[in-house]
Amino acid sequence: MAETQHLTRVVLDEKSVLRRKPEVEQERAIAIQDLLDENYFLPLCKGAREPFGLILSLDGDRLVFDIRDDDDTPLLTVPLPLLSFRRLIKDYFIICESY
Repeated sequence: MAETQHLTRVVLDEKSVLRRKPEVEQERAIAIQDLLDENYFLPLCKGAREPFGLILSLDGDRLVFDIRDDDDTPLLTVPLPLLSFRRLIKDYFIICESY
């Protein structure tokens, strides 16, 4: 595995991702840092230059993965329907709110 085949940054699009209590925001920041500390990421797209950045956003009923190279050049956009994640997201927010 090449050293550079990983994410160097993960950004939550603040315009589309809901803001929560400060405690939840802190947990979110810790989760992102844990992901960045140890990951392997290699999207299958032509011209991909490593390492990578990831911007997560919501677009209607889709979670959008905006994958970029380290120079912030867009490489690939992957929209995923949120419907299949509905139960998981609901459980996640219930757990977060219980703290």
